[in-house]
Amino acid sequence: MSKSVKSIKETVEVQVVKTAAQVYQETIAAMSLEEKRTIFPPMVKANFVVRKSWYGRRQIIKFTTKPTKTQPATTIEYDHDIALDIMRPLLETKNAWHKYGYWSQSTNIPLILRHRDLMTVPKKSKK
Repeated sequence: MSKSVKSIKETVEVQVVKTAAQVYQETIAAMSLEEKRTIFPPMVKANFVVRKSWYGRRQIIKFTTKPTKTQPATTIEYDHDIALDIMRPLLETKNAWHKYGYWSQSTNIPLILRHRDLMTVPKKSKK
């Protein structure tokens, strides 16, 4: 008694479905700086803040530091993406960044960002 084995070949089509967040990030990335500044106007916050979900917007954020005995309150304006690019190596070491995707500081700007140009995208060095 012989058994015959049939060979079955199936073609399976795999369709990659993007999440809403991925589509949103791709749409923002395709916009010009002028379009981004129109859609995401400057915002005033009570403290310094960076978020993973805001990256790519080139959002301008303004906040006022808390006065101390030695320094008066100061208004600081920064481009969110520039600040996040500078802070990213430090943030990647923090569990809260991985868990919440958010970092804030209520009294002043983080030390790593002080005395830096937070409004101009640094030019890439040619090697």
